[in-house]
Amino acid sequence: MPQNNTNTCQLEIVVSIPSITIFYPDLTYSFSDCAREYDALIIAKIHNYPLILLGEEVSDFEESGKVIIDLSLWHPPVLYIFDKTTKGRYYEEFLVPLRLFTKNVSLTYTIQPDEMAYIWMNGYELFNLLFYSLLFTHYNTSRKILNDISSMRYPQQPSLNILSELSICLKSIIENNTVPTLDKINSPKYMNIDAPKTASEIIAELATKEIVIYFFPQLLKEYEKSEKRKYFPINLAVLILNVLSEKVNKLYFRVIGTGLGTQYSEYILKEIKNLLVDFEINCNIKGIISRNLDETKSLLVEDAHKIASETNTPSILIIVAGDYGKRPFAKLVANIASAFRKSELTILVFPEVIYRISKKKENRLASMSAPLNIILKRNEKKEGFSQFELFLEKDILLIKSKEASKLVDLLTQLIGERI
Repeated sequence: MPQNNTNTCQLEIVVSIPSITIFYPDLTYSFSDCAREYDALIIAKIHNYPLILLGEEVSDFEESGKVIIDLSLWHPPVLYIFDKTTKGRYYEEFLVPLRLFTKNVSLTYTIQPDEMAYIWMNGYELFNLLFYSLLFTHYNTSRKILNDISSMRYPQQPSLNILSELSICLKSIIENNTVPTLDKINSPKYMNIDAPKTASEIIAELATKEIVIYFFPQLLKEYEKSEKRKYFPINLAVLILNVLSEKVNKLYFRVIGTGLGTQYSEYILKEIKNLLVDFEINCNIKGIISRNLDETKSLLVEDAHKIASETNTPSILIIVAGDYGKRPFAKLVANIASAFRKSELTILVFPEVIYRISKKKENRLASMSAPLNIILKRNEKKEGFSQFELFLEKDILLIKSKEASKLVDLLTQLIGERI
């Protein structure tokens, strides 16, 4: 409750969402730390006047550095909360001029942390954008972002509709100083959440009798100097092949490399082959690698025709590990689609860095993680392969069948490729 020397006001907390961790959207996949973390996003009333607050439970005076950050950012005011165990006398004195702190209370939530974790496991990116817009963007920009998010609906993930309802509420407070009905935000229906699919489950569902995988690994400059990042595409490939190898009759795997990425692609191919032997995974593996894009294209087409002669309309999986050059990707994928015109095409993009959601109360609910930046070892197979389960449905861009074909057609048009 806000305090001053003359009177006190009753603060009514209407909605309290736990563990608000905000990341800079343009730095998220660079494995950056969060910009700021708060213990809660609060929608409250004082004498029926609505306001948006950020809750910060003060545990120690050493946290006082956060106040400097809070005063320098564009965002709702922060409610600093001191419970009976707080060692924050100096911190409290520093906050007195702000007139926005409360003592001898504990922060309560209308949505519990474990419930919020399950919601965020189905998607955190737009939640982060919503929180970021409140803190770091101008009033007009924040309104536009909230307006866009509030108009979205998620028929396949109903639990994420709480995001739209929250945006509507925040937008109403910012624009009109009114609080709409909050029944939908606090509704139990958002808590009836199915566990999201893991990467293994998604890959397993794509299994058919015959599969051809075209693997486009990200370009990592000076990969020799990298301690762990260079292992991401290698581990991803091996883990995908581990899932599929026992489910298909014929499995082809092709590492695609061109331009500046050829040396790294050769290294990736070599390491994948070694791990396949270590883990006793069987597949037909080969590199389609050349510095010259036209030569890479010729090698790909020649190899594709050979595969087509050995198979009967195989499924085609195009897997992008991280990032890849747009023009070479478009040109090569267009030729893959042309070589297998009758095959079903699926495109998957796996990021190196993901939002990792924790259900443990002592941890941040959301943090950044690079699960596959590890060294897989034969004697640690189970532990290493478990890292693949950290990739959830929300982390993977999956484009299937007709949508994938439409994307290939669009890419073909954009590059003016004749096939």
